[in-house]
Amino acid sequence: METTLTFCADLQGLPADASNAQLKTIHGALTKQGDALQEVAKTFSQTTDQDGGVAAANSPLIAAAMEHTKLASLGSLHLLAAQAEVLTPQEVPAFIDVTLAFLEHCNWHQVTIAPKHLGSVCKKFGQVCISEGRASEALLPLRSAAIKMDGDRSSLTPLHPEFLQCCIAAKCYSLGARFMDDRPIFGVEPVATGLTPVHFLRHFYYGGIVYVGAKQWKDALDSFLMLLTIPANVLSSLVVEGYKKMMLVSLIISGKVPPLPKYASNSVTRHLKSHTSDYEALVSCFQVGDVKGLNAAVVAGSEKFSQDGNMGLVKQAVTALTKRKITELTHTYITLPLSDISDKVGLAHADDAQGYILNMVEAGEICAQIAYPAGTVHFREDTNTLSSTTMTARLEADLRSTAELTERVRKLEARLIVNPVFIQKMVGDHSLPGAGLGAAAGYSASWDDIGMGD
Repeated sequence: METTLTFCADLQGLPADASNAQLKTIHGALTKQGDALQEVAKTFSQTTDQDGGVAAANSPLIAAAMEHTKLASLGSLHLLAAQAEVLTPQEVPAFIDVTLAFLEHCNWHQVTIAPKHLGSVCKKFGQVCISEGRASEALLPLRSAAIKMDGDRSSLTPLHPEFLQCCIAAKCYSLGARFMDDRPIFGVEPVATGLTPVHFLRHFYYGGIVYVGAKQWKDALDSFLMLLTIPANVLSSLVVEGYKKMMLVSLIISGKVPPLPKYASNSVTRHLKSHTSDYEALVSCFQVGDVKGLNAAVVAGSEKFSQDGNMGLVKQAVTALTKRKITELTHTYITLPLSDISDKVGLAHADDAQGYILNMVEAGEICAQIAYPAGTVHFREDTNTLSSTTMTARLEADLRSTAELTERVRKLEARLIVNPVFIQKMVGDHSLPGAGLGAAAGYSASWDDIGMGD
């Protein structure tokens, strides 16, 4: 307790508008007290257990963090970070409430001086909110915190994956999808944000799941491809799970699984298939249009698919194959009985074919009419084309985004060609055959060597 009181006394003199140099000096001093603060928290937790459970809100670190949130946000952040490392189940409710208040009222000029501490607090906050069934309460605070931490850099922060993970737990996929659509990632700033490769992996893995939940299939595929093509020397479990989901999403979109790009790491491409045998069986049946075989493969691998949390995607892939085969019939036949459709597609009954036809017509996927009582389906050409106004607006939006991306690439190139690390690498490679920009593209510098932000 004495350590905490001394720590809080030091915070009283912290000016809210302190300069970056002052804040960095204070941050360094506070960091040295981190172990002592954790010991205070551990001692208090052991005491509450022995006393039969004193109110967790009486934790000296949590109470001090609440007291100093507005005036000494940097100090409050250190207190919360220390508490997060040794948090007990009894202290979780108070930790959630104080962190909610902290994220809403803290001085962001101060807390961004300690990005790693902020990231650890938000990670623990997201985890306990999910475990306590309060993931929905974390959504807006984490979203706002990620935006404030990023500023106008359009860069990835450690708070992005925490927000997306809570979106998945709360089943608020559209909120996460809108966030990623509105704030595309154009760079990373590891020094400014404390970002690590693990944050990068988690962001694109969770991002792909969010897009799947929102049924934005193309965006989900792009997100999983980013996950799979991150430079790596070892195979990550997130990459394996992302590849399984990417295979299913690819089947839903195009009916086939494309090979990974050549720039994907060899350590990834060599070992992926050894972890996905059940999924490879699905792909084989899908690509030859064998609905019955596909259903059999689903039954055979159902336990594995359920363990992976992919059974929902598997079922959607089965549905996608059936719809794809019905769509192919519209290119060949003008009129066809429902019984023939069920036979050609591989469905058990004509009623199943009728259900698919009606759903596809309602979704605008095909244009057809069922004649009763004969049960004959008349396929027609789709005349519902987009208006010229809609197409013009879409084209203008695409042109704007292309121009913005071109400008970002130009600025990045201008920064890269004057970067000392890049220049040194280029000069060193001139003696090698084929040296040049292509050779430098294979260079794997650490994120701290070359800034990749805007």
